[in-house]
Amino acid sequence: MPVDAYIKANRLNKSLGIETINSVMLGLPGETRESIQKTVDFLCKTKDIQHATYSVAIPYPGTEMYKMAKEGTHGLKLVDEDYANYQRYGSAVMEVNGMKPKELIKLQKTGLRKIYSRWWRIIPMLKRHGLKALVGPALETVKDIFKSK
Repeated sequence: MPVDAYIKANRLNKSLGIETINSVMLGLPGETRESIQKTVDFLCKTKDIQHATYSVAIPYPGTEMYKMAKEGTHGLKLVDEDYANYQRYGSAVMEVNGMKPKELIKLQKTGLRKIYSRWWRIIPMLKRHGLKALVGPALETVKDIFKSK
């Protein structure tokens, strides 16, 4: 879907009082650090998008993506077949164009922090989830800062 149509759809839903949750995925075939950054920048700057999930792609068995990752094609490489790790947040089971799972997880966390640190998203987040929606991520950010030093 062209970006303009995406924005128009969010505006229309908002004008009708419909809460829209946009689902964005990183780690798809062909994804690069630059394309991930471009997606995060788009979500950070677009005020018409109030809520966006930002998950890591999972190559579920039986899917074309699983086949690509298992065969090591299209820049994908399956590195973990433990189904306990097949989760949308804080976990990754394949490399994507040289990006290791830990890097994908870090890009996801950084992207989510950037997306939800915008002032126009804070009030809707507080209304939906309460103060815990801000405290948890803030504490995790501080923890990550100290961990990286």
